[in-house]
Amino acid sequence: MRALKRWVRYQYAEHKITQRRNSIRDQLVEVLGEKISFHLSGNRGQDSIYIIHCDNVPKAVLRLVNPYRKAKETDTAMPYMPLAANERLSREWDAYQRGAEKGLTPRVLWRCDDAILCEYLPYDNLHNKLLKHPDDFWKFIILASQRLGELHDVGITHMDASLANILTNNSLNHLLFVDFEYGPNKGLDIWQQRAYDYLRLLESSIKFMPLNKNTENKAWLELLLKLTDHETKQADLIPLLPALTRLRANSCLWLAVQQIFAAARI
Repeated sequence: MRALKRWVRYQYAEHKITQRRNSIRDQLVEVLGEKISFHLSGNRGQDSIYIIHCDNVPKAVLRLVNPYRKAKETDTAMPYMPLAANERLSREWDAYQRGAEKGLTPRVLWRCDDAILCEYLPYDNLHNKLLKHPDDFWKFIILASQRLGELHDVGITHMDASLANILTNNSLNHLLFVDFEYGPNKGLDIWQQRAYDYLRLLESSIKFMPLNKNTENKAWLELLLKLTDHETKQADLIPLLPALTRLRANSCLWLAVQQIFAAARI
């Protein structure tokens, strides 16, 4: 019943922006130069996401602000915070522009006040890869963590790092970050944000980890010790803890975290 209610709300929200979607369509024809069609992608998040097809071939991805979609309420004690529509688009636009230069995000193609268009890539996300190959849990976490380090090197933090927000090709040699919907909560410095990205990535994946993989974290631990600079290792983790409940409850993994971050030992 809950899923049905969510679906009804979702369809209602899509119906309410029909006029705006049609207006955007006219603008996108000028950008892409072809007859286009919209194909909904997913039903989560604060915006409407569409795969844009040109003559039945996927060419781009559109994020369109949908004021009729209710944002999930976030505990103000969390290290991340939902952003207003204009802030959300600006954050994603900035991340995509800077990230694409280093091959870390999709390329942006166009923007208006309430929408962003970026390139389409025929990639799956790492979360789906994990569901198909659960024994490769640490392989995926390590690949994603390495890529997070590269993202941090260009001055970007994600604040919702998860395998679901990382796209990849079949060879796993091209990983791209998407969905920069959230920003850091007030008072969180850059080192805390970086620490949170690494820990949030693991936190969001633990429930999909096979039990026999719990102790096989040595390679991840060694990688994080190399990736994190002194300031990140010394970051105050207290503001991050409300969002790390699964990780803290896993004594084996939290022991590994304590070897990386000084504040976790307190």
